[in-house]
Amino acid sequence: MRTVPAITAVLSVLAAAAPEASHDAWKWEQPFGVSAAGVVRLDVPPATLDVAQPSLADLRVLSPDGVETPRLVDNPAPVTPDQREAEGTEIRLIESGPNVEAATQLEFSTGTELPVEAVTLRSPARDFIKSATIEGTADGDNWQQIVSREVVFRQAGGTERMTVPLPAKPWRKLRVTLSDARTRPIPLTGAGIALAVRNAVASVPGDVRILENTVAGSSSSLLLDLGAANLHLKEIRLNVGDPVFSRRCLLALSGGAQGAPPPPIIGGGMIYRIIGDGDASAGLPTIPINRRVPSRQLRLTIENGDSPPLTVSGASASLFPTTLEFHAAKPGAWTLLAGNPRAPEPIYDLAPLREAMARVPGQSVRPGELRARAAYQPPVALPGVEPAGAEIDLSDWTRRSAVKIPGTGVVAIEVKAAQLAASRTDCADFRLIQNGRQIPYLIEPKKVERRLPCVIQDRGTDPKRRTFSSWYFTQPIAGLPADRLVLSSPTRVFTRTILLEVRKIDTRNPMDTGWTASGIWTRTPGNDADFPLDLRGNRLPENWRMETDNGDNPPIGIASAEVVYHAPVIVAKLVSADPLFLYYGNPYASAPEYDLGLVRAELSAAPKLQAELQGDEPFREEKPRRAWMPATGSPWLWGTLALVVVVLLVVVAKLLPKSAAMP
Repeated sequence: MRTVPAITAVLSVLAAAAPEASHDAWKWEQPFGVSAAGVVRLDVPPATLDVAQPSLADLRVLSPDGVETPRLVDNPAPVTPDQREAEGTEIRLIESGPNVEAATQLEFSTGTELPVEAVTLRSPARDFIKSATIEGTADGDNWQQIVSREVVFRQAGGTERMTVPLPAKPWRKLRVTLSDARTRPIPLTGAGIALAVRNAVASVPGDVRILENTVAGSSSSLLLDLGAANLHLKEIRLNVGDPVFSRRCLLALSGGAQGAPPPPIIGGGMIYRIIGDGDASAGLPTIPINRRVPSRQLRLTIENGDSPPLTVSGASASLFPTTLEFHAAKPGAWTLLAGNPRAPEPIYDLAPLREAMARVPGQSVRPGELRARAAYQPPVALPGVEPAGAEIDLSDWTRRSAVKIPGTGVVAIEVKAAQLAASRTDCADFRLIQNGRQIPYLIEPKKVERRLPCVIQDRGTDPKRRTFSSWYFTQPIAGLPADRLVLSSPTRVFTRTILLEVRKIDTRNPMDTGWTASGIWTRTPGNDADFPLDLRGNRLPENWRMETDNGDNPPIGIASAEVVYHAPVIVAKLVSADPLFLYYGNPYASAPEYDLGLVRAELSAAPKLQAELQGDEPFREEKPRRAWMPATGSPWLWGTLALVVVVLLVVVAKLLPKSAAMP
């Protein structure tokens, strides 16, 4: 055949046509040797995956001449076995007798000469446990036992094992015998078979460490360390010491920032171990994943219900190998590059040849030790974007905070509670100032969730309203825009309408009349979660009051209270390490409009240095608020009222009829 030489010739042309580029922004390298020209399959170690992008877009292959060579990333996809229904099914009941135990037997033809790797039983029965023996014949006459003492079951909660794995071999007929010695027979309606997958990618073992194993309420939480990020996981297997169990579990990514959205779920299901007839047992303490995981740590949650926590002594993983395929133009010392978080996905001409390359014989190699590159130069953040802002008159700004910056580049500044309380709710008065000029920035609202504990003063029952209970709360930051108030109670069963009342906050602003918030709090033995009272972003003073009507019930208790707010994050690019300040406290400022918004996506994706706001510093005496009407007691108010009275008297005098002249 001329197919392989033709493909090799095409690959040689494509490899020679690869463009040259600078690779100074790649931080890590691994040498490897190629013994002969041709197709090479390079196994990527976990240490390399750990420093690469989650998409592996930054993996580059350099020839001995330092020329980038086109490569393909082989990501094996999970293959679903070919499922077929059994043919010519016969079902018979075997009665117990001397040396014969009662059983239900199902015999069928496979209808194929391909290897069979599993048998699935069909039954409408809902709750049962059976011990199964499976025999097979390749010629139709001579039967041999394939597996015995396998457990098949179905539980009312939804857990089941109706599929029995087999060594992959071709069988003309199969016979399944279910023991009825201890339990009554179950109806069988048929069976299915799964054919072995040809050329399936074999998984390799991986180590997993359990860093934490904590129990909270009715669930266990395990923090698992995979040893590296970006591994292509097939499954996680737990070492459970309990002889019998059935638990639902969820597997999620871990390591997210505090207050960030919940990390995504990447796997889950039922894990179990069950004992059948004759002490036969079956277990599935395995969680399927079948995807590349961008984190090296995972959080496993096991729902225990009313059962004691499982005894988990360890865990292991099955990994799919990650392979790079490329055509080596010549033998020699080659190099694998990794560690450029901003590298784009390369566009090579090899993609249409993926299937053809898989058929070409080649050599398999592994790279050497991962090492830092001497030529590494950190990439410039957002090249071409210069943070040149306009000058600004700061006479209307009343407060500022110094920003502690770790260096130049793209920085992220979390706005703290003190700054939020002294600024506009929409953050329109934020200005970053360096050397007397504005630094353009973008703001990511509601980026991080934070909590502040409150001091609670239980005022007991109101003497005038004996069915009412009230509490006074104190928080450390007055004027903080709050999203919700989270309450906990030692009282186990109740339902109450909670009313929170905030009186006028700004005494200089007559438009400020205060506000209220309310919600229904219900607790039952199965629902003892904390109560979140929605505050809708309103500003909370230092002290406020809350009450509830107990009706004919005893008063409830409040154990703790936390004010929850979301801190916006300011993102900017800095080219100078000179002192930087955040100005705020101008209620009349309009939101700035910077051209930086045109590169919002690039700025958000860029790696960021974490800057920190220092203390809240009064910058200038705060001006009184401008209101549509003056405050009570103002001299202007009395002057205006006097003028109105004079005008009214003049108008009334003119409207009165003139008195007649005296004779």
